[in-house]
Amino acid sequence: MAGLLAVGATVTGCDMVVDTSDPLTHLARRATFGLSGPTLARMRSIGASAWLDEQCDPSRIDTSAVDAKVARLPHVGANVAELRAAIGAGGEVGSQVRLAALIRQIESPAQLHERMVELWSDHLNVPITDQTLGVLKTIEDRTVIRPGALGRFADLLVASAQSPAMLVYLDNATSKRQAPNENYARELLELHTLGVGNFSEDDVAGTARLLTGWTVNPTTGQFAFNVANHDPGRVAMVGWTRPVGGTPLSHGVSFLTHLARHPATARMVATKVARRFCTDRPSPGLVDSLAAVYTANDTAIVPVLRALFAHREFAASGGAKFRRPLDWFTAVARATGTTVVVATDARLNRLGVTAQSLGQLPFAWPAPNGYPDVEGAWLNAGGLLARWNVAGDLLARRHCPAWWPRLTSCARDSPGVEPTMPSPSLLAVSCTSRSHPAGRACSSSTAVWPASHN
Repeated sequence: MAGLLAVGATVTGCDMVVDTSDPLTHLARRATFGLSGPTLARMRSIGASAWLDEQCDPSRIDTSAVDAKVARLPHVGANVAELRAAIGAGGEVGSQVRLAALIRQIESPAQLHERMVELWSDHLNVPITDQTLGVLKTIEDRTVIRPGALGRFADLLVASAQSPAMLVYLDNATSKRQAPNENYARELLELHTLGVGNFSEDDVAGTARLLTGWTVNPTTGQFAFNVANHDPGRVAMVGWTRPVGGTPLSHGVSFLTHLARHPATARMVATKVARRFCTDRPSPGLVDSLAAVYTANDTAIVPVLRALFAHREFAASGGAKFRRPLDWFTAVARATGTTVVVATDARLNRLGVTAQSLGQLPFAWPAPNGYPDVEGAWLNAGGLLARWNVAGDLLARRHCPAWWPRLTSCARDSPGVEPTMPSPSLLAVSCTSRSHPAGRACSSSTAVWPASHN
């Protein structure tokens, strides 16, 4: 894999821990998918505060280069009819949106936006398990998750509830007044908003009845409200009662907004944000502080992120997070200046095999709760071995593996060209056996890579 070749050596089991003493690089590591030269240069040029201002408002960031690259993946911008036509022509839909996610995570300068896209993709998880969900998830990523990643959670929750991908995945598209389906209602309350212990079975049943008729138009693949399948009866759940006025559809939106503003949801979202960016076990004080900011700003996420990054617990959390497999992979790519060349052929399938070997293919977690975000789910012998195997392949072979879309500066494409060692500031490590200056290998047979702990 070109650009990922840091030194021509094999990888051994040296435990590498990133030096997290610098506040600026600590913020950069957590708010991005890994340090890169351009990110550090920008932060040092304008300061951490101004850099964070930019990241919180991605409209201020020039993403035209990565947008143009992603646009060369035809499925990513296609509509439902076009994606169905691709399937009808014998194509596969789903791999291109996965590759687009990786391209953006590695190359987009709007890194905080991409981090939040990943967080909400897990929180409101819809896996690509078949061609139908491949179509609908491709649309949802473009129209729901990405536009709402740095907005109000209340708006994102409503958009998710009306997303054909979510409606199909959790069976609400077939929920009718005569036979309400409770799958989506349960996950809405348990995973998306209130959390376990904060609702009753009656609340689940009432929510399911309220959302009957929320379905998908089979012709257009768009959200539709079928009034004939809707139960208009009285319902009351978690402090909300169906109003007398308004339309049945507006009642569902009202309830979703009520859920988003609920104190239990505030704690749920605060915990998710703190866990992603700070520590696996955020303190009650940190969660309460972020929940208060969330409530005071009517579910807006940017103030929550600002409050977290300014919190003393965030400052003290260096090295406390264990990178998930793709977070580790993208950190390696960013540290070494790797860019991905767009591919729409069989190499996409080989890319999937590699991601699966690491244990984290985008949009592939089958359960509604999304990929786990705690060390215990990933820190195991098999997971570490998979990382070492990928790193060893990259280093020992000195060429672009056949299973990856061709990358820039490939030694196979430029025989005799030694890839450039990344800046030591990006790869500072220390070994459990002995310490070495930044940029040096732990031994003659060990490569320097971004650490799994961040």
